[in-house]
Amino acid sequence: MNSAGAVQARWVVHLRHRVRAHVPLLTSVTITTVWTGLALRSPTLTYHFAPLLAAAAWPVVARAARGRATVAVGLRAAGGGLLVAVLATAELHSLDALRGPALIGGSATTEAFLNAAVGAAWGARAITRRHPGLVLRALGTPPS
Repeated sequence: MNSAGAVQARWVVHLRHRVRAHVPLLTSVTITTVWTGLALRSPTLTYHFAPLLAAAAWPVVARAARGRATVAVGLRAAGGGLLVAVLATAELHSLDALRGPALIGGSATTEAFLNAAVGAAWGARAITRRHPGLVLRALGTPPS
């Protein structure tokens, strides 16, 4: 292999590694984008578990991709997922797109914040668990 081919091969490996490192974030942002689009399209319909999924996606996908993480990495992933879900909830609230009913009483905005916190907590637990649990086992994650 010539010098240019070797450089190109190293660049492709580097690019794959960088993209793979961002898949958990992209998954969380994709779920949030779909939820935001649906909520803006029909503001009186509540997507109760979308903030939970958005907050939990980052740490769960990170665990599925890389295996068990340290507590610090788990908290960063869960915090990132929580931040994405909370920012989307705040934006939807400011656009008056969370007018639907809530399952737990109160407003849909409060429910979305609570679901985001539950999702982040579950995601932090999932990424730091010794054994992958039911959901991650279904995704094919080997135990650490």
